[in-house]
Amino acid sequence: MKRTRFDRLAQEWDLKPERVKSAKNVSEKLNELFDLEQMKILDYGAGTGLVSFDLCEKAHHVIAMDNAKKMLEEIDKKANNAGIDNVYTRYHDINKEALPKAQFDLFISSMTMHHIEDTKAFLEKAKASLVEGGYVAINDLEREDGTFHSMGNDDVAHFGFEKEDLRVLFEEVGLEVVYFETVEVISKEKDYPIFLIVGKNV
Repeated sequence: MKRTRFDRLAQEWDLKPERVKSAKNVSEKLNELFDLEQMKILDYGAGTGLVSFDLCEKAHHVIAMDNAKKMLEEIDKKANNAGIDNVYTRYHDINKEALPKAQFDLFISSMTMHHIEDTKAFLEKAKASLVEGGYVAINDLEREDGTFHSMGNDDVAHFGFEKEDLRVLFEEVGLEVVYFETVEVISKEKDYPIFLIVGKNV
């Protein structure tokens, strides 16, 4: 199993306040948009579970998937320490594997899709994982100049996304766009807008 840079960063991932703040921001927005009560949720690229743990309070359960085993170990530790019994971890490589079919009410992926080369295949797999009427919610970077990642772009497939291109892509895979807004601006040496797009499986 290949060790990623995310494996190396797992134990210190939550120490950056801006990461915690950004995850809280998208979690709060999802709580505004959805009645999460008893939802079955897939959090793809879950990292250390910053979003998963915010959503699990209302959800039936959250499956936290990632291709960094050490990130998943951090989720398991936090769940055990907090006595949380409805967040489950699964190792998964979206580039090589399909997702469970027609099982989830909500597929969420936060700050992950820009690391995935074939975004259309990613969205097709996300859609296939949903029950009828379920939702895909993607939180990620708007188009940027390649300077967002201070540690380099070795595993970065896209320097963010043009919003209209993404809208078209959602429609191509059969997801009706029901929400699409800039929900946050991450400020480093410059400002990086972050969007949230939600598509319904119709």
